[in-house]
Amino acid sequence: MVKQCLVCKELDYLNPDVTFHRFAVDSERRKSWCSLLGFEEGKVIPKFAEICSTILNINQVEGNI
Repeated sequence: MVKQCLVCKELDYLNPDVTFHRFAVDSERRKSWCSLLGFEEGKVIPKFAEICSTILNINQVEGNI
């Protein structure tokens, strides 16, 4: 199954150096991530959504996640 980043749409098979991580499951953390990533309030996030290490690294450097 192909993995795709919910945020930047990176595909796993195009860049093997990028890792993919499940989007936050906890409802409070999920809301926080949505806000930090600039998603509209009420945006439906698929149950098994993933974000790539590129997005995680950018947000970690900025102290967001």
